[in-house]
Amino acid sequence: MKKTRVSMKVMCVLAVCVFSFFLAAESSLAKGMGKGATPRPLSDFIDNQGQGSSFFPPVGDYVGWADASFITFALVDYAGVAAQYLIEDCGITVGTKITGSVVEFPLPDGKAKVQVVLHTKNAMGFAQSIEALANNDFDFNATETIFGNKAVDVCSGAEAAIGQSRLKATFTINAGDSLPDLMDVIYTGDYVPWSLDFKAKIFEGKSQLEVDQKATADGVNEIWAKEEINIKEK
Repeated sequence: MKKTRVSMKVMCVLAVCVFSFFLAAESSLAKGMGKGATPRPLSDFIDNQGQGSSFFPPVGDYVGWADASFITFALVDYAGVAAQYLIEDCGITVGTKITGSVVEFPLPDGKAKVQVVLHTKNAMGFAQSIEALANNDFDFNATETIFGNKAVDVCSGAEAAIGQSRLKATFTINAGDSLPDLMDVIYTGDYVPWSLDFKAKIFEGKSQLEVDQKATADGVNEIWAKEEINIKEK
């Protein structure tokens, strides 16, 4: 019992520290936002992700990643789209939790810059060979994974590979508009300029999937400064 009490005390101290950290972070963010900047609910962004379902139906679409050599494709559930599918359609939870912030900054032309930061714990992820995808005419659902398992397979009993991800994205909207699906930000050209910084580490047994991506677009040029995907064996 004494050990339990000590553990609970440590947990309480840690909780206070974490809470204090987030209060300080929010205060720092508020000071750095500038005049007219408006925090928006995280749900303004999260609820609009996964609008289409073209790649891994019936799971909603979200941004996938490739390495610079176009060898490996990776998908990490940064916005909880696959997690929601598993809960609603399969009665399965992998414990995905998302925290972060959304801030809208006014621009002189009536538009606004939006900054989204997502920290995702227990994010599900997997990887596929791009050569295998090409051989299957990019039928993503029909192509085997080389790391982790697809959400449709987890629904059927396969084990999910989970880990952590961090997404920082900026994009442009008409001030006050609803926030777009990140797929539309990157692929339609309607939300330039945009920027993207994404990192993830997903674990499966002694193996680890690492994703590190960074890109910007201004309507003329789209530059991917970092396109790294690595599968490491411990």
